[in-house]
Amino acid sequence: MTKLISEQFKEVSVGVLRNTTDFVLFMLAFGIGLGVSGRSTRGVHRAARWAEGVNVDSVRRALDQLKSKGWIKRDLRVTREGQKRLTTFVPEPRKYPKRWSGIWYLVSFDIPERIAGKRNNFRTALRRMGFGKLHESLWISPYNFLGDAQKYYKAERLNEYVLPATSKEVGTRASKELANRVWNVDALNDEYAMWIAAYQEGSRDPEKQFNLIFTYSALLRRDPFLPKPLLPSPWFGERAHRMFRQLAPLVITDITKK
Repeated sequence: MTKLISEQFKEVSVGVLRNTTDFVLFMLAFGIGLGVSGRSTRGVHRAARWAEGVNVDSVRRALDQLKSKGWIKRDLRVTREGQKRLTTFVPEPRKYPKRWSGIWYLVSFDIPERIAGKRNNFRTALRRMGFGKLHESLWISPYNFLGDAQKYYKAERLNEYVLPATSKEVGTRASKELANRVWNVDALNDEYAMWIAAYQEGSRDPEKQFNLIFTYSALLRRDPFLPKPLLPSPWFGERAHRMFRQLAPLVITDITKK
């Protein structure tokens, strides 16, 4: 993989921007540094000169690939297909429901070691569905994803090892305390607050703009979007989402509505 970015940004971008083509698409979509540099091969290169491993030739090749994929137009504007690609960089934020039924949805399992691979895959699937890990073999959610879980474990022939359930209490902890233990939302809230502070400082520097957008993306990936009764108060996530819409010329949340 091309070494695209400086060390301080590796944590927020690793595994997402996989090559120069993705990097250039990201720069074009959010207009990072292009207000001054202009939308051209050399303009993109000037705007991205802080990134390691990016040169005029690599930008030119990336633009050719983006055009061939149909992700940008001849004038370097991002197409709808390119916008869809961008959702892999900055996922769509969801809403935080104001109310919660008070019911926890649980999936517990005892999958034998001889099929440990399936057990690990099941954990990964549960996380993607929206469950949080209370213990290695006990996963919970305030949302009813049991149907999705059931569909998965039946397809993998794990029925005899899995027990779905519902409960108004899980252990002796209060629900908000339990949510923080599983998803560490107090720490996430602090990071949203720090992002807001960094945003308010403001900057026209392309490197700092890139950092703001990608840090926000990393926070979105960790946010379980729990109902408000399970979140700290005040919760800074909603404010961060509003501010991001002001930061980014391309509003990712509108993509799926087109």
